[in-house]
Amino acid sequence: MKKYIKQLFPLLLLPLFLLAVFSVGRAQEPARDPIIIIPGIMGSWNWDVMLHNELALDKWNFVPIDKTYDNLIKTLEKEGLKKNKDFFVAFYDWRKSNLYSAQTYLVPVIDKALSLNASSTKVDIIAHSMGGLVARSYIQDANYRNDVGKLIMLGAPNYGSSDVYTLWEGGHVPKNWENSQKALIQFYLWYLRISFNPFADNYDLIHQYVPSIQELLPTYDYLVDKNSGEVKPVAAMKEQNPLLGALNFGIGIPTLLTGVAKTTIIAGKGESTVNNIPVVERDSGETKLWADGKPEPFDPARNDTEGDDRVLLSSAFLQEPGPPLLMQNTLPKWLSWIGKIIPIVHAQGFWEPLLNQITLDNTNHGALPTLAINTVFDALGLSQPLESFPAPDAPQEILNFWFASPVEVKIIDPDGNAITKETADQFDGVYYDGEDNPAGAKMIIIENPKKGNYKVEITGISGGGNYHMAAASFTNQGDNINTVEGSIEDGKKIGYAVNYDPSDTRS
Repeated sequence: MKKYIKQLFPLLLLPLFLLAVFSVGRAQEPARDPIIIIPGIMGSWNWDVMLHNELALDKWNFVPIDKTYDNLIKTLEKEGLKKNKDFFVAFYDWRKSNLYSAQTYLVPVIDKALSLNASSTKVDIIAHSMGGLVARSYIQDANYRNDVGKLIMLGAPNYGSSDVYTLWEGGHVPKNWENSQKALIQFYLWYLRISFNPFADNYDLIHQYVPSIQELLPTYDYLVDKNSGEVKPVAAMKEQNPLLGALNFGIGIPTLLTGVAKTTIIAGKGESTVNNIPVVERDSGETKLWADGKPEPFDPARNDTEGDDRVLLSSAFLQEPGPPLLMQNTLPKWLSWIGKIIPIVHAQGFWEPLLNQITLDNTNHGALPTLAINTVFDALGLSQPLESFPAPDAPQEILNFWFASPVEVKIIDPDGNAITKETADQFDGVYYDGEDNPAGAKMIIIENPKKGNYKVEITGISGGGNYHMAAASFTNQGDNINTVEGSIEDGKKIGYAVNYDPSDTRS
């Protein structure tokens, strides 16, 4: 009997052994940290905050026309991750300093993510465009709490973007910007002008209400005297970037790279991008605009294909810092023996475990969050998604109707379709958005609209009053904004006819 028990003893222990192995395996399996997506500039919208400067943190969302992040979010959901549990979106006020956005908007989302994922002490961040500067403003700050594990930046302008020069120094929105971006910034400037200062120009409005544009100015030399061909050093310019100047200076980049477990940068190239901007001296009577030179041509040419159409590859990629001080030949003579014992470490080799920089060919700025999905999943340590998505097509033409009025709105398109707040979502490429207050600001957006006559009918509500309306079109050929204003009584109807012809680019 004892013989059989002895032979069976290993079999009796087998379940306990398997249970122990299974338990150890589960204990060693790393917990999935929550993910936070930080959109780029103009990727967040909150009517209360944007129009009235009210701190309504619970009302942020994507702009209806912006599909930049849809495919990334769909993929995360298809892989079983739940929004506001496994992944979160950190919306923020892109008009303000990125330092302010980091503390006011990003930190509370990190706190929420960690509170709902008790097994995690860190979050992973996917940051697109300006969102990368928000992330860096937090991680490189003295108040950083060491709660970010992996940082993934998609086309972040780590050394700025030449594309914003005309907006900051001249208040000029380039005609060659993407149409949806032009439409949103022009709507905001239109609203500010009619609501707060009808005599203000774009320059004053940008400097007063959107100071974050300055934090996108390049820190690389990018202005060229058109007549002499000489490059104007950034250090000699009157308008410089205070944020990136600080984040990239001294130990800034080492602080970033050592503040997280791994930084992955994914950047696009093969798209025409503004690099150097030829300038001439501003007019002799000018005292405000173009302090560092007036562009010529006025819309700077997209003259470099080593970029994603908004950010140069050399600006998205971090310039790797050198080895730590003790690894360099800068020791005093009495410690020179250390240099003989410790070999000099090449910068790239030293930082390589902490930084991975990846290029995606023929990828524009808005397509990065879609075309980089597989690379993002790899950087996060997630299994590759089963389904892929094409990048969303940017609309070639946009027709906008803007209202800052106590009115209800109806648009009749050339096919006789009635577009209202209630019916807009029934039509492809048509969006209605506005304040909760029915008498507040609102807009109707039509992507790739049909050429022809549009009828606009407004009906006075909430006691009536003064109204402002604009019909605005944005195309690759040019932009056109026409505003009308008047007064309307409660219940009264007023009609307008708008002929949409994309070949008419008068503004």
